[in-house]
Order: sequence, then structure tokens, then C-alpha cells
Amino acid sequence: MTRTADVTAFARGLLLACPGEAEMKRTRDELGRLEATLEEHPTLQAAFVNPGVPPAARKAVAGELAERLGVLPEVRRFFELLAEGDRTALLPAIARVYRARLREQLQLVDAEITTAVPLPADRLQMLQESLAAKTGHVVSLSARVDPAIMGGVVARVGSTVYDGSVVRQLERVRERLLAES
Repeated sequence: MTRTADVTAFARGLLLACPGEAEMKRTRDELGRLEATLEEHPTLQAAFVNPGVPPAARKAVAGELAERLGVLPEVRRFFELLAEGDRTALLPAIARVYRARLREQLQLVDAEITTAVPLPADRLQMLQESLAAKTGHVVSLSARVDPAIMGGVVARVGSTVYDGSVVRQLERVRERLLAES
């Protein structure tokens, strides 16, 4: 199996091992904690990839680390499996694929809206609900302010842009005027 296939298979298997949405989200968070712990402790990370450290010792250290972090039993067994099989270096890629697959499964999509002035919370909520209805997904909304759009709203959902800005409306008027002349 190639490393890319390993990453995908591990992420998919871990997702399938979670019985519910809450466990899936907790697993996502715990993968992030394991990943961060290894980044913060390069010596520990080096021990996991050192060929001189026997697989059983790597597995024992992985189990102890998982226990100290208080992760789910499934995550602990998964991390021990990675350590024993000399695959802990794949953890960041597996966590990335896991997060992406989880977002797909939960039908989550990121959206960014841009307005000329800050919007109150109730208007942001209304826009979030409108985008959710339009996309059929749960929308995680972020907002930014750009006075250059003059007014209106520009919404970006994935690769789709809904441009209701005053600048764009003026461009359309200009295009119609030029087309009529």
C-alpha cells in the first residue's frame, strides 16, 4: 500500500470506528492534540521514527501518551497501531484527511461574506441561514469588512461567489449601457 493509500485508508477506518457525530468530532480534536503534542516534543517524535526503537516500545509509549491525553479508546488503539507500524509520521496527513472527510459526512461548508460595513449578529445569522438553504449544507460563516465594495454583500461558498455588491451592480449597469450604444 502506498503512503497516500495508507493515509486515506487510516482516515476512513478511523471515521468508521466512531459510532456517532459527537465521537467523530472528539476524535478530530484528539488527533489534533496528538499532532500538536508531537510537534511540541521533537525528541518524542524522533523516538517514534527511530528504527533502533523496537515496535513494542513505540506502541507502549504511544499508549502511555494517549492515556495521559485522555483520548478515546479507539484513538488510543489507532495511535498505537501507527506507532507499532512505524507510521506516526503520517499522523498530520491522516488528521487532515480525517477532518476533510468528517466535513463531507456532516455536510459542513465554509462561507465568507464581505460587506462594506460590519453587520449586526442578527443579519449575519440571516445570511448564514440563507446560504445554508441555498447550498443544502451546514454553513460555517466568517465575515470581513471591505469598504471598497461600497455596499451590498459578496458571499463566497467554496468556489462559488455570490456578488451582490454595489460595485458589481454598477458594473452591470455600465455593461448594459455600453451594449445598448
